[in-house]
Amino acid sequence: MRAGLRRAALAAALTGALVGTALAETRQIVLTNGEDLFGEVSDRGEVIEVVTPGGERRRFPRNDVAEIRTLSGRVVPLAEVPSRPPVAPPSATSSAAGGSPLTAPAPAAPPQEAASGDTGVAPWYFRQRWPLVAVGLSIGALFAAGALRGEHRGFFSAFRRVRVLILLLALAVLGIYAMDLQVERDARREWLRPLHVAVVLVELGDLTPSVERAFRDRARDAADLLAAERRRYLARSDAPFVFHVFGPVRGESRPRAPDEDAESGEAGLFDRMLYGIELRRFLGGLNDAARLDADRFDVRMYVFAQPAAPGHAARFVEGVGESGGELGMVDVDLDLTMVDTAWIAVAHETLHTVGATDKYTDSGRSAVPEGLADPARQPLYPQKHAEIMAGEIALSPDEGRLVDRLEDVRIGATTAREIGW
Repeated sequence: MRAGLRRAALAAALTGALVGTALAETRQIVLTNGEDLFGEVSDRGEVIEVVTPGGERRRFPRNDVAEIRTLSGRVVPLAEVPSRPPVAPPSATSSAAGGSPLTAPAPAAPPQEAASGDTGVAPWYFRQRWPLVAVGLSIGALFAAGALRGEHRGFFSAFRRVRVLILLLALAVLGIYAMDLQVERDARREWLRPLHVAVVLVELGDLTPSVERAFRDRARDAADLLAAERRRYLARSDAPFVFHVFGPVRGESRPRAPDEDAESGEAGLFDRMLYGIELRRFLGGLNDAARLDADRFDVRMYVFAQPAAPGHAARFVEGVGESGGELGMVDVDLDLTMVDTAWIAVAHETLHTVGATDKYTDSGRSAVPEGLADPARQPLYPQKHAEIMAGEIALSPDEGRLVDRLEDVRIGATTAREIGW
């Protein structure tokens, strides 16, 4: 009897793993231009909808869908595609390099729409819900089999098994989360969809309504600048980034990173852990104040704006961005003359999150040639534009001018290669 129960439990474990794997299987939609798009497919009347692993929803007219198949190679007839309520077919389209109509990129949402955080980027635990279910079923069934075999060992043996079960589940969830995070970060540089960036304006003093309005109005221009630069390299018309402005919210200066150790050149592990906890708590408070659901965005940028001192021109800006990550912060003395400079800093730090590196030397001058917008210019100096990862218009090898207009910024060839353009 007991052996039969053990076999049944083991069979349940195997079934759980197989069911979870089958449910997690991502279908593949193949378009007429040969583009392969992975995602969960549903039939919505005149439109076929695909939800990508990153959570983005893309819709295509039925006539543009050449074939749907599973990763195992099985062709899926449209009759077998799950149905959902019909929607109107996409009216605005843009042509990709292959010429097939694709859904147009979503424009930057106005403040009241951005507050909902509905960008279509699903939280990781929703994207990986079936692997999590499969892991839970499998581990639970295996421990049920072990419990049946060793049920005579008493309470303490059962307690140890439960403790190990909890630890294994926690390890499995952490592993799936880390894998999902890395896959999502790698997928950004494939540029299959626009990256949605939440920009939270944090007031460290009283900004005038005209400054707030000017900052918000330039969000679209900053996105258009990056789109125009990508067209120079990839000849694609869709937007690489969409900026959503939140706030302004009242706040205080962000926590500063711990000091570096004189010998190792970096902060200690314990200090970095404490800083991470403090920063997470601090930014969480800002998210709540701005009504920002951080999990719905690819990248989050926080602009800490200090009004310029009376009688003094605002010229201060600095920032930090997480290399390959999701977070960036900018400190700026903000008035009407510094709005473009602030957005250049936001774009600079956003590019850090997709792999771009700084292009200036230790002395703060543009590195040659990668830090020059036009390294083939003759004569080389003065440059007409600033490379965005250098931040200045190089006038000579030892002199540069801080760029203060979006129109004066370019993305150099080295930066383009780093971010996958």
